[in-house]
Amino acid sequence: MADCRSCGARLFENSTFCARCLTPIETDESEVRQGLVDVAAAGGRWVDRAPAPAQWSADPRHTAPLPPKEHSRWKASPASFSGPVKMILTLAIALGIPFAFYVVAGPLAIGAIAIWSIIVTPRVVRDLWRRTRVR
Repeated sequence: MADCRSCGARLFENSTFCARCLTPIETDESEVRQGLVDVAAAGGRWVDRAPAPAQWSADPRHTAPLPPKEHSRWKASPASFSGPVKMILTLAIALGIPFAFYVVAGPLAIGAIAIWSIIVTPRVVRDLWRRTRVR
């Protein structure tokens, strides 16, 4: 390993500048001449570059058309429930929770039931029955 001419730090192998002081490393004339001989011998091309094959084989997974996308409200997907489960959840949200309010608080729960039925239920049911991608 050589040392930097400017600051004296050790240089990494094949480095083009000093890591400590960022001084460019000057190559010897023999290294420049050897590099020019290598480039001339390669005809101005990279030596280790392999020629491209005559026929590229295409992977059929990449060239086949994609299957059609299918969206559904009724079929189950990784992001949604199936239709019968959605019906049960809709009944529980629309009728079961207001009934539970009434059982717990009696006639005092009329305000909570009204808020639940007018504001919460439509939004929850809308999100529950949203179309999702099945395939």
